[in-house]
Amino acid sequence: MRLIPVVATFPIRLRELRPCSLWPVNQRHAHQRRAVEQAAVECVARSAGSVALHAMREAPDADLLHEHGFHIGVEVVQTVDQSYLDARRRMEETTESVQGELEDRAICGHIHVYFDVNEILSTPPAQRRQVPKQIAAFLERHPGANFETSELKADGVQCVARIERMAAPKTVVYRGWRSQSLNGSLAAICLQKKDERLRHYRSENGDYFKEYWLAIASLGPGTIEDGGFEMLLGRDFVTDFDRVFLIMRGFDGRFAEAKDVTPA
Repeated sequence: MRLIPVVATFPIRLRELRPCSLWPVNQRHAHQRRAVEQAAVECVARSAGSVALHAMREAPDADLLHEHGFHIGVEVVQTVDQSYLDARRRMEETTESVQGELEDRAICGHIHVYFDVNEILSTPPAQRRQVPKQIAAFLERHPGANFETSELKADGVQCVARIERMAAPKTVVYRGWRSQSLNGSLAAICLQKKDERLRHYRSENGDYFKEYWLAIASLGPGTIEDGGFEMLLGRDFVTDFDRVFLIMRGFDGRFAEAKDVTPA
């Protein structure tokens, strides 16, 4: 989800691969979405046991077949914040500039820069281009390891929510982000929306599905918790789904395990 405890972040030198395809954009995105949904469902099936993927479909996203012969509908939700998608390119460009600025000043270490998504979206380009110099100057003056928003703001650093530094012989900058929502965590928002959709599924599908499961595919490494992750693991929520799974990602960003977080 937008915000989960930090387990890893991506170094800027590892460029993300963009598909080179002649498909129309909407078809390519639909194919990518379905591939992610299938990977999530397969992860749930492995973790839950006693079920196998019967078919990918629509409304809900997948049909699992239980070893006892009944069908389970699975809805997959990816807790992606649109504001992050809008700010992604700006964060990537700024991160690359931070890397160059630190190397020019011979500032070594593994530097994790967590951007404030809302601020980087609202900051004019000319001011945003000053952020790498602000970060480098800040790290030259401050030898500590972890720096929060208040300390960064007091020193004139814009668009950054947090910086973490670990000693290392080389300079590698990692990108993370933080985004604020006035409507609660992304997890809470998604649960509410999916519960509304579930009522439609039950009406449309009749008794074909004996159970409905919700698979929450959390947004990957490089994020900061907004309360949703803690809420799910603590099972501190109410839902109409029969079971809820939180899909955890490994250090490589792939789906690794689906935890059953269904409220008691």
